[in-house]
Amino acid sequence: LSNELNRLAEILDQHETSRRQWVADTSHELKTPLAVLQAQIEAMQDGIRKATPEHLGAMMRQVSSLKKLTQDLADLAQADAQQLKCYFNAINPWDVVVQEIENFKPKFEQANLNVSVQGDATVLQLDTDRFKQIVVNLLSNSIRYTESGGQIQIHTEQSATEWSLYVDDSPYGLTDEQLQHLGERFYRVDDSRTRSTGGTGLGLALSCKIAQALGGRLRFEHSPLGGLRCKLTFPKQMKS
Repeated sequence: LSNELNRLAEILDQHETSRRQWVADTSHELKTPLAVLQAQIEAMQDGIRKATPEHLGAMMRQVSSLKKLTQDLADLAQADAQQLKCYFNAINPWDVVVQEIENFKPKFEQANLNVSVQGDATVLQLDTDRFKQIVVNLLSNSIRYTESGGQIQIHTEQSATEWSLYVDDSPYGLTDEQLQHLGERFYRVDDSRTRSTGGTGLGLALSCKIAQALGGRLRFEHSPLGGLRCKLTFPKQMKS
């Protein structure tokens, strides 16, 4: 009984430490766009900066950043409480992937990335919007962490019981230590660069939680291309 009480005390201490870190990280992430927005508004009030379309556009980008951050935080909180709403129906996940790749074509071209696509269809019981959310996060992450002129390969693999989506990219690569931290809240491999491109450090963490809520799993490995491999797997037969 004494050992069990000590173990329980350790678990409670870990949860309290995690909670404090979560609050500190959230406060830090909210503080940056709010400080920028405040500075821009004060500059306009003092007459230093005029309310031009360019300046208003810069302020709107900060608002959009805050909106995305708060939505991701809300979704993560729901996922942690196992209250993430999912509406399952029979879909072909490969159709969703192909459509999102088509939507991302301008971003791939802007980043000067070569994209190869090859996959097979199947029928899975998924929430289309939640699945799409994972795909968008994985594609965005690959663009953010792949050097100009690099490659992104998207393909599928399936067995009698599972369907898997692979997203491989070329360097920038990751160390073993960095790979272990992927999927943690607010973790960025390159904090300064992802801030400039709009990363919140929540995309992969949220994707892992959504995958679990949908009955699947998301894993990260070193890619044969030299960058990151994201493997998203779902069972073909959902448990009742």
